Amino acid sequence: MPGFNPSWQTTMTDLALILFLVVSAAQARPSSEAEQALAGQLQVIETPSTAVYRPASALTLEEWLAAQERDTRLTATVLVRRSADPGSTALATGNELLSRAESAGWRVRMLVEPGDADDVSVAMAYEGEAGTPLAQTES
Repeated sequence: MPGFNPSWQTTMTDLALILFLVVSAAQARPSSEAEQALAGQLQVIETPSTAVYRPASALTLEEWLAAQERDTRLTATVLVRRSADPGSTALATGNELLSRAESAGWRVRMLVEPGDADDVSVAMAYEGEAGTPLAQTES
């Protein structure tokens, strides 16, 4: 081709583009069967809490739950941060709060995380279907 003079910059640009495409394709798919299984099971909590209860508050859990708006989309999440101390009672406290919230008729789940100190709380958040039935229908 007359007048076509490829330079080293063009070659480097092509190689960089190829490298980008290869890395992007590798990142897009899980690398093992275990990661594929986990990808389908893990769910990230992304909704902000509307209310938070701590056992040290003046209200009992039942009183606090009764004061919350009843909405089928609300989920109570018992968050347990547990220290490495073998005498930690955080998990037992979390199980108790979970049972009491279930007894009160709420949809409940529990998350347990490692922490520097024991801490237990209950958070209300909209976790169910978003929008009204009209908004969820397809036009």
